[in-house]
Amino acid sequence: MKHFSVLITDAFKRAVLTDKELEWKPLDLDKSGNPDEKGREWAEVCYVPNKICASKKGREYRYFITRQRLQERTLAGMDANLVLPFPVMEMNRTQYKVFSVVTNSEKDGAELIRWHDQRCGRSEEVHAILKNDLASGCMPSRKFGANAAWWWFSILTHNLQTLFKRGDHVLHKAQRPRS
Repeated sequence: MKHFSVLITDAFKRAVLTDKELEWKPLDLDKSGNPDEKGREWAEVCYVPNKICASKKGREYRYFITRQRLQERTLAGMDANLVLPFPVMEMNRTQYKVFSVVTNSEKDGAELIRWHDQRCGRSEEVHAILKNDLASGCMPSRKFGANAAWWWFSILTHNLQTLFKRGDHVLHKAQRPRS
């Protein structure tokens, strides 16, 4: 089972805008379980990129898109084509922040997107630990090789620290002889 973020290309945007059967469903819920007005919505998009079309052995992938209405409006005198650090699409005269996921899983789309959100947040946490706790944010030298070794040792230290945090049961399991 594979899950990946998808680049929001012009072809993907066209597929979203031309698919008249897109069924937008609420993704973010408030505390009482009702759809959050300012929350995200998701839909499954019928999209097949050219790369997959070229292969006869290609797997069947499902593409999901999320959208969240942009709350800020362009101020008078500001450039209307302001470049934002995330993909934006205009649908029905409303601008949305968009994100997409591709998978070969049969799971429900909302469940898969929520899982993907949690997984991606973990990578940022690991980067913060490496940079702040293990001193990888400040390289010791101007030499590339020395900095690469410093980074490598930081990653090794992080992996060992994670292994030790899991407890002795991981070590004992690895040391058991196989019968």
